[in-house]
Amino acid sequence: MNIIVAGIGNLLMGDDGLGIHAIHAMKEAPRISGITILDVGTSALAVAADLAQADYLLFIDAIHAGGQPGVVHQFSGDRIAPPKSPRSLHEYGVSHVLAQMDSVHRPREIIVVGLEPGALDFGMNLSDPVAQALPALVEAAWQIVNRWRSLPVHNPRRHVDQLQESIP
Repeated sequence: MNIIVAGIGNLLMGDDGLGIHAIHAMKEAPRISGITILDVGTSALAVAADLAQADYLLFIDAIHAGGQPGVVHQFSGDRIAPPKSPRSLHEYGVSHVLAQMDSVHRPREIIVVGLEPGALDFGMNLSDPVAQALPALVEAAWQIVNRWRSLPVHNPRRHVDQLQESIP
């Protein structure tokens, strides 16, 4: 089983970097076989092919849902709206990565978890409400990963890949 946890965001823009802060906190835990924790930053499109190889994919990012700063949000990757045309490469995000994945090379489950941001100004510090909520976000991420780890190992995608290779 291949689980990828991908932190998204820009560390130089305050709470926009909360996905990276969460990833760094997760990397402090002992390494677990089958789990890859990636600091994607603002380069989500550059690692899209790697992310597509996951059996389960968890994105951690700032989520603008109109709530109070620091509120934890979680939803299925299937609920992400199709991407808008970005103005620069730095605007490629989760929706763009998911649009690049075809149905054969798409993880079995994709979840996005994050916090409502407060301050998106220049600076590397998180706002107080987001910094205080970061441990809850990291705990939510570990709960998702542990749920996936408890599932039986079964990946029909790998079988489809093997069938395609055997067709002359």
